[in-house]
Amino acid sequence: MENLLGAIRIQVLKGIDLVSRDTRTSDPYVVLTIGDQKVQTKVKKGTLNPEWNEELTLTISDPTIPITLEVYDKDTVSTDDKMGDAEIDIQALVYAVRMGHLDVPNGTAIRRVQPNRENHLSEESNVLWNDGSVVQDMILRLENVDKGEIEIKMQWAEIPGAKGGIRVRVLKGIKLVRRDIRSSDPYVVLILNDQKLRTTVKRGTLNPEWNEDITLKVRDLSTPIKLEVYDWDRTNNDDPMGDAEIDIEPLIFAVQLGYLDIPNGTAIQRVQPEPKNCLSNESNVEWMDGIVVQDMILRLRNVKRGEIQIQIQWVNLPGGKGLDMI
Repeated sequence: MENLLGAIRIQVLKGIDLVSRDTRTSDPYVVLTIGDQKVQTKVKKGTLNPEWNEELTLTISDPTIPITLEVYDKDTVSTDDKMGDAEIDIQALVYAVRMGHLDVPNGTAIRRVQPNRENHLSEESNVLWNDGSVVQDMILRLENVDKGEIEIKMQWAEIPGAKGGIRVRVLKGIKLVRRDIRSSDPYVVLILNDQKLRTTVKRGTLNPEWNEDITLKVRDLSTPIKLEVYDWDRTNNDDPMGDAEIDIEPLIFAVQLGYLDIPNGTAIQRVQPEPKNCLSNESNVEWMDGIVVQDMILRLRNVKRGEIQIQIQWVNLPGGKGLDMI
């Protein structure tokens, strides 16, 4: 199983003087990417100075790898236009977290990071001890455009009592319901306790392919992950396209057993469809390339039709209680 260093919680605050991609304005949103993980903010319509104030969380395995930030203009009739990009260097924050600063006064600047060509900072960025945690405020200048900045705040994400994490690979949707005239612009939201993460939007399709990884920290092994599908709408509230629950208990049970010496592709457990698990057909928990994975096709509730195909796996978190403690 993969070992994670932890997670970074990024509060995407606002955009400043962004470029226009429509006639006089834009409909901007922010995408954050690291490895196979990709999360995004909501779209802010008709503004070059959007205020998101949204929190996005990404799990971190290697603190030397920066997070990629991209800004796009949402377009309903063509490909979304890029509005610039930047890289978020997390090393200063991670270094400060590792040092520990429990006895310093609130508001103490632990480290000051100066702008340079590599970190994309518009101005000095301070790593601070604030209300019992290490945070870093940044204003990032966007590259590959004439102008534009994004203001963010980063914080090391600690969830007390976390046993580990579930990585959900959202693969594709199958025969989803139509919410626009002829099609839909679907995206998936995953919710577990106070964590809420989403995929990117796929335009004009009832059979979207995402192939995106989302990792959620787990405290209670009996709590299912809620999956919701929405149709993105440019002018109105996003329309629901169904929901389901992801039962993680069969996967957890298989991980606890341990299967280091069994052949690759061995089915450890076969889970049958029932109302509790939202499965469309039999789901196999398998030993695959040194890890336990479970493939699922989930039938969506509260709609006439539609399925979502996913794969889940357990990931270890340093400092977490782990499955051996249960």
